[in-house]
Amino acid sequence: MNQTSLFSRFLSGTAFTTLLLASGVALYSGMPQQAVAQDLYWNAGGTFGDGSSLVAGAGTWATNAANWTSDPTNMTGSGENWPNGTGLNAIFTGLEQNYFSVTVDGTVDFDTITFDSSNSPPGVDDFNTLQFVGNGALRLAPGSGNAGTLHRITSVQQILEVSITNKADNSPTDLIIDGPGGANGVAWLTVLADLTYTGTTFLRTGLLDLGGYYPFETLYQNGSVAGDIVLSPSTRLSIWTASGNQTVTNTISSSD
Repeated sequence: MNQTSLFSRFLSGTAFTTLLLASGVALYSGMPQQAVAQDLYWNAGGTFGDGSSLVAGAGTWATNAANWTSDPTNMTGSGENWPNGTGLNAIFTGLEQNYFSVTVDGTVDFDTITFDSSNSPPGVDDFNTLQFVGNGALRLAPGSGNAGTLHRITSVQQILEVSITNKADNSPTDLIIDGPGGANGVAWLTVLADLTYTGTTFLRTGLLDLGGYYPFETLYQNGSVAGDIVLSPSTRLSIWTASGNQTVTNTISSSD
């Protein structure tokens, strides 16, 4: 079956299809790059003001929720609200539990979301399972260029159940998805929402699930992206549908 028919056919029931690219199918000229202006570290579930270490725990990501710090090496100040604006890097690090949810409340701007496993135990290179939930939306707000990034996603399933939207002027904005690189560079992102940004999705490493399920649940959910999808060699795109029919209309190609 050729590439076009594979991704334009109907999927019925709890169906699954996979694309594995070992070499280019249709070449795309490079991947976009962008710079980050400010790093903020998640500390929901942790304490502020006493020098304690960062904690990755459940909490609310909103402009009025003081769950962040810009100085993770000191931690003697109070928690900070998410400021919104361009060029912001949300860094999730630290260990509290194997699985936790971040509730997105309102519209939250980001340039990059980084999954940092540097505080994991020796020999463990993967971050905890993190699930973004809520009635809000993540809005792409690159500090330069035209792409936001989900960065250093690990081979432990990371779950997105809220939409990602174009930047504030609603112009098409790209999204890059990548892993940590090196021997353990596999990424695994499961999208269980309709992501509405209309730019291109670039999968640099690992596996992208559109639709699927999340830990401790057996019910499948749909997920989608609106624009083109560009896959690097040896990455994999999986498409699941919870019930009924689902038509895939994305243009899917590979990078060189």
